[in-house]
Amino acid sequence: MSDHGELKRLAEAFPDYDYDSNTEPFFNGPSGESLGGGSTGFYCVYGPDFEIDGDHYDGNTLVEVTTRDQAKFICEAKAGILALITENEKLKGDLREVKDAKLGLSWAIGEIMGERDQLRTENAGLKTGYEAYEAQNAALLKDLESHKRMLLNAAISFGAVGAALGGEMDDDASELEGLAQELRKDAERYRWLRARDLETIRHGGVFAGQTPSNVVLNGDDLDANIDAVMGQGEQS
Repeated sequence: MSDHGELKRLAEAFPDYDYDSNTEPFFNGPSGESLGGGSTGFYCVYGPDFEIDGDHYDGNTLVEVTTRDQAKFICEAKAGILALITENEKLKGDLREVKDAKLGLSWAIGEIMGERDQLRTENAGLKTGYEAYEAQNAALLKDLESHKRMLLNAAISFGAVGAALGGEMDDDASELEGLAQELRKDAERYRWLRARDLETIRHGGVFAGQTPSNVVLNGDDLDANIDAVMGQGEQS
């Protein structure tokens, strides 16, 4: 777009002209009456009044004779040109804003399209992952059903084995209970013998003694001597 700086400078320097209709010259008629002075149908264009030494004079005539439309155009061209230049400058500013907005919009569209492509890629990945998950889940469900059947079969088999072993376990339990009763009885006998009074040898009765010293043993002494003798037996 062209720069109208020079045209603007010339327009601003152009004088403010005005126009008016031309009149016929005055003259005296046969009887001395004043005649003429009527409109000629043409117009003149003149400059602004000026002053010299305090006296005012009409402005210089730019165009002596022209039509009204041409005179009006000459006088109003300055204001029209300046108005057009102002509007043109505003339009150039608006155009720059539109270009900037278009550039920003293009960038935004590019960003949106990039995000769209990224979302498409992510969606495709999620779809693939979901399909793989579905396949894995189906395989796990199949394995679970298989394990359920195996566990059920094992439970049935274990029940049969348990029934067969039940009798043997009952017999072993009875035998262990009898042995425990015998051990409890032996322990009761030893505790009774361990608690015997040392004077039992004179008073009479059952007691534990040691030869050849011929003494009665009880309590810790009895425990220690029995342990010592049993230890010698294990070493021999």
